[in-house]
Amino acid sequence: MWTTHRGRRRLAIAVGAAVVVVVLITAIVLAVQRSAGAGPAAQGQEPAGARAAVGLLLSAGGRKAVAPDMASVLGPGRLFPPGATFSAKPGTWHQVGSFANVTGILQVPGRAALLAEIGFMRRGGRWLVTFEAQK
Repeated sequence: MWTTHRGRRRLAIAVGAAVVVVVLITAIVLAVQRSAGAGPAAQGQEPAGARAAVGLLLSAGGRKAVAPDMASVLGPGRLFPPGATFSAKPGTWHQVGSFANVTGILQVPGRAALLAEIGFMRRGGRWLVTFEAQK
């Protein structure tokens, strides 16, 4: 039992570290793009492709919505329980080049609603989730 608990703890630490790395890389890329004159950030309503990615993330096929680097460190099984929903707050979509984020309310059945942020990158013509952070 000690080994199982220890293994789960290590996996949780590895996933947490991977999420932090992805968030830092995304922040650095956004900062570099802004300073390089990559153009103003698009703000407002998230595009339909990003909304679809969030819907897929919350579904049984959630791994298909996640960027490959992040998917490789996630444990097996469904990422969110059935019935989980995300409602973006109007005007919180922020985009610079191929990277974006949106803030909204994450509702997981049986738990209190949480303010959450979802990060994206556009690759191959579609939005992929790079992180989900609960605030």
